[in-house]
Amino acid sequence: MNPVNSNIYFHFTQEDRYRIQIGREEGKSISRIAEELGVNKSSVSREIKRNSVLVRRENKSSKKYEPDYFEELIYKADTAQALYCDKRCGNYKLDRIAGLMGSINELTKKKFHPEVIAHEIKNVVCSKTIYNYIELGLVDKGRVKTRKKQHKSPPRTNKKKLGVSIEQRPDISSREEFGHVEGDLVVGRKGSKEVWLTLVERKTRNAFVYRLTDRKALTTLTAMRKFLRRNKWVKSITFDNGSEFALCHTLKKPVYFAHPYSSWERGSNENFNKLLRRELPKGKNLALYTDEQLLSALNFINSLPRKILDFNSSNRLFLFELLSA
Repeated sequence: MNPVNSNIYFHFTQEDRYRIQIGREEGKSISRIAEELGVNKSSVSREIKRNSVLVRRENKSSKKYEPDYFEELIYKADTAQALYCDKRCGNYKLDRIAGLMGSINELTKKKFHPEVIAHEIKNVVCSKTIYNYIELGLVDKGRVKTRKKQHKSPPRTNKKKLGVSIEQRPDISSREEFGHVEGDLVVGRKGSKEVWLTLVERKTRNAFVYRLTDRKALTTLTAMRKFLRRNKWVKSITFDNGSEFALCHTLKKPVYFAHPYSSWERGSNENFNKLLRRELPKGKNLALYTDEQLLSALNFINSLPRKILDFNSSNRLFLFELLSA
């Protein structure tokens, strides 16, 4: 990241301020801290001068000619954030409109995305403004998580052929047709056996989860047969290229296999797995999660309003499709 122009006032987030505090405590120079933050050193210097507080410390020295105490400027992230808000926060709509902060905080606690929050509060403030409030620490963070945009690489050639390639799948990119499913496995910590089979309907993004005792191909095939017996609406299924799906080409539905290392070819499923891992964090033995915890996380995700669904929930649209069939 290149340093910004020193003539432009840089708005530090609360996280930035913690990094400045830690850097100062570790004895780092202002230039070094600025380099780590990716900003000009003048911005860091101004931030420290503006938001440091004068602290009086007892002088424990026994020398008579020294004073009983000495004073020094101390930079603390929490104090700096509070001082910043005292100076600037009164200029925000968040303070001028009664009940707005409470409404936004209530929705972030429900883990609504800023796009959905903006829609729910009738666009009194836009989603970008809500992001800014979160960055400034004025409202709860909720489930907001910034990620760098991933660039798609050219798909790799399948070295193992488990069945029909996704290249031969009919064009369903418009998502206008109901019934096309994407599938994958969620695995736990290394050495644990239980895995979760996740399946997502592409049009409605409605998801299903099955607990599997292991990731053997026969175990996956058995679970898929159970899923298809209960869900006659399925028109096709797309899996990744993992060996756990090696027997799924025998299913009585069209089955396609994505290219290796091409997760975007099953984007709906990958996004659901990300949301599921947010509710039930990875790095644990999946067997430690109870059925109630898994069902609660699944129901929460399926009932979450989403901008991509015109602020409807997955389960609402899924039920509509079933009733319309």
